[in-house]
Amino acid sequence: MPTWLFVIQALLIGAILFTVVPHHVLLRLQVVVWTIGVVAIAVIVGVDAQDRFYSNDQVLHTTIVRTLLNWSWLPETSALDMRLPYALPAVAITYLGISEILALKTVSLICLLALSHELLSQFHSTRLSEQVKTLYITGCGLIGSFFSLLALRETMMMLFAYLFFAKKSPAVRASSITMLVLLRFHLAVALLVAEILIFVLSLVRTKGRLQYAFPIFLVLIGTLLGNFFFHLGRGDLGRGDFTVLKNFGLTEIRAIASNFVGLQFLTTREWSVNFSIRSLLLLRVLFSETVVIQALFTLVALLLGPSLSRRGQITLVAFSFYVSIATSTDFNSFRQNVPFMPILGTVVLDVLMQHRRLKEPSLSSGRVKSAAATIELRET
Repeated sequence: MPTWLFVIQALLIGAILFTVVPHHVLLRLQVVVWTIGVVAIAVIVGVDAQDRFYSNDQVLHTTIVRTLLNWSWLPETSALDMRLPYALPAVAITYLGISEILALKTVSLICLLALSHELLSQFHSTRLSEQVKTLYITGCGLIGSFFSLLALRETMMMLFAYLFFAKKSPAVRASSITMLVLLRFHLAVALLVAEILIFVLSLVRTKGRLQYAFPIFLVLIGTLLGNFFFHLGRGDLGRGDFTVLKNFGLTEIRAIASNFVGLQFLTTREWSVNFSIRSLLLLRVLFSETVVIQALFTLVALLLGPSLSRRGQITLVAFSFYVSIATSTDFNSFRQNVPFMPILGTVVLDVLMQHRRLKEPSLSSGRVKSAAATIELRET
């Protein structure tokens, strides 16, 4: 496709979305940033080469869309490999004459806008500074906008992970976890295992017995379960090649711990990293959410101890489970953790909101109970 035609299509999509999104300055700003960014990548990198900008997974997604357009199927692939929840909407958009990669990027933006709208509605505030903080702490700021520029499924996984985590409707939760199964199987398993485990632990009242050691216990059990499921999936158990002590040591502990503060590149195998340490540190400064969100969540979990909310407990187990699997592969990077950003951030925002309400000087005892009830209602 000629560059001028791609640019016109991107501008047209940007104009349409700018018009139809809710009239909120931050949502419209996301559309403007997307339009400028998509055009810039196409002009600087080249329309035909942009699918290799940042990640060549975009090549796979573009190939999947083209294959589905021809009413075909990639050979020797399953439904899990086809990333259908992400690819099928892009296929529908391409029928309008939009290029395949631009259609995928449009889906990425729509998912970011939907997620941002949900978060701004949940943590409602009339102050723009509070709204910016909400999007920043949930990964919908710079990092979310960056992934909306790419033909990658990260913003869609962020959206469905959040919906499964935050919504009470069984239909919404069931459809969200189904989408996650098709997008990234072990992410869905991590969330489901965490839900079941926290329910079981609540029956035996483990939290009251362990007190402030309870979060450490959740991290440990989530990590061990993730390690077990990883080797179960590889078939190591059937061959008798797996024992906990053999596959879980100091190296694994360091790698998992680094994920909780967003510095996993410091413990990743050197040959699997494409950038220098200096470059990666600079990227952490630019996309500071990748460090701030995970570090804040870790701090909140450790400080609250037995007072950590049920949703916080589920998140802690799910994240530990998920990270344990990621660190067992060659794909341990901040990109792997992006789907968890809205969930981690929501737990932090809940705590900050409750703390702010309790510290208001005019807050009466009745309003304190109301504030606590609001937080409790959001968890259920």
